[in-house]
Amino acid sequence: MSAVEKAIWLVKLPFRVAWTALLILNFLIVAPVVLAVGAFVIYWVALTISYILLPEAWTAAMWAWGSGLYADHMWVKVATIGAFTVLVSPIFLLAKDGRTDEEIRKEDEERLRLANDALIAQRNQREWDARWRESMGLPPSP
Repeated sequence: MSAVEKAIWLVKLPFRVAWTALLILNFLIVAPVVLAVGAFVIYWVALTISYILLPEAWTAAMWAWGSGLYADHMWVKVATIGAFTVLVSPIFLLAKDGRTDEEIRKEDEERLRLANDALIAQRNQREWDARWRESMGLPPSP
């Protein structure tokens, strides 16, 4: 390894270490959230399917097990609220784009003004073209 390659390797080393640490930290934060949400989704789907396919006693047992966990453990309550929030929040985030009614009105007015300016420009271009054709003795354009 030449001296230049070794110097470049030494300069890149702290960035590689920082990037690896960031990836590990991201995994440690994201993995439990994904597992919790996945577990709740699987339980909700299993409970829904049990209403359709399984005997009533099994469904009642599953419901009792889940409600018992919810009543006895605070972490289950927090995880349930968190999973529900993670699953439902994209709907609300996509529904509201953060603009006020005044901003929306101004954007609509600007869009209408630009459309009107484009129509006026087209009309002026047709008139200029017609005058130019007339002055050159050409037939009018179709």
